[in-house]
Amino acid sequence: METSAQPISPLIKRLLRWSIALVWLYQGLWNKYWVVRILAWDDRHLRIMQQALGDSLGSWALNGLAAFETLLAIAVLTSYQPRLTAWTQIGLLASMNTAGIVFAAKDIPDVGGMLTMNTVFGLAIWISGKFSQQNR
Repeated sequence: METSAQPISPLIKRLLRWSIALVWLYQGLWNKYWVVRILAWDDRHLRIMQQALGDSLGSWALNGLAAFETLLAIAVLTSYQPRLTAWTQIGLLASMNTAGIVFAAKDIPDVGGMLTMNTVFGLAIWISGKFSQQNR
């Protein structure tokens, strides 16, 4: 039985890119900047960074991470260097998950759930990177 690969529609590729970008915007711009710095609703992300890096450096690192995650969203939306952007995202996810478990596991409500969701998110990133690379 012969199978042929069906091309993915441009709409599906765009939806995948937008979904990934929205996760980065939510996590970076909203959760780590607006919620912590502007609205002061929840400082959980700040406390985790401070546990890992100390009060002063943790605070600066949170700002840097918020900015970096926001830049990743822009890179995804613009298909900037898709393969490099995908590997950067996957590397960041793996690093953040590892650091969170090592330095702040007690502040993560559901480590297994976090790992499961981020594995699926990483797979979506990898697929999107592959699709974007094929268009070049």
